[in-house]
Amino acid sequence: MIIRTIFFFLIFNCFHCKESTTQKEGITTKTIEKFDSTLLFNPENHYNNYKNLKHRVKNLKANLRKKDNISEKLADGKELFANLLVDSIFNYWYGTKWDFNGHTKTPRNGEIACGYFITTTLKDVGIHLNRYSLAQKASSEIIKRLCDENTITRFSDLEKLKSYLSDVNNNEVLILGLDYHVGFVVKRDGKNYFIHSNYISREGVIKEILENSDAIRSSNIYMIGNVTRNDELILNWLKQ
Repeated sequence: MIIRTIFFFLIFNCFHCKESTTQKEGITTKTIEKFDSTLLFNPENHYNNYKNLKHRVKNLKANLRKKDNISEKLADGKELFANLLVDSIFNYWYGTKWDFNGHTKTPRNGEIACGYFITTTLKDVGIHLNRYSLAQKASSEIIKRLCDENTITRFSDLEKLKSYLSDVNNNEVLILGLDYHVGFVVKRDGKNYFIHSNYISREGVIKEILENSDAIRSSNIYMIGNVTRNDELILNWLKQ
């Protein structure tokens, strides 16, 4: 279904970080005919590039809306959604500091709390929501609002959570609620990553191997749901 895949490596220095991070980035969708630099993280003039990215998202969705085959449109829409969110939107936010009351809408400028990181990035990728009111709700309410209800479940054991994730496909986007925290889970190349605004040491937005996350290991409750399996949400996203 996908006729072209673009992979490349981009090395950038995260603000507030001591070491350089090498990120493998890519946008995979047949709606992109050629490389478009406005979709990608650029540490130079990142604010304007981020605004351009949000504008380009609308154009990419418009291209997919022209498809007549609903199942094909939905499959391509899910891939586009995941790639834009994970490979572009998130990369702008890495290094943004955490604060309990943080609600900045500008990456790396100010602080952002965990719930606001969820709602702000989803709003920026084009999901229609109130980023303030939803971010202030419990993680269970955020998950119920955004995820396919048939995928939502709770665990009190980390091993059971890992077993649940073994059935998740590569490139799917999920939301994971902990005791007092919330973040995204993404599977890439068979590995599960936790992407969140980390409250520990006020570190802020990071991407880490799920099993290595101190926030996850210190939680007693795990509630998770799948965003990309929410067909209604994805189809509405394409229309917006």
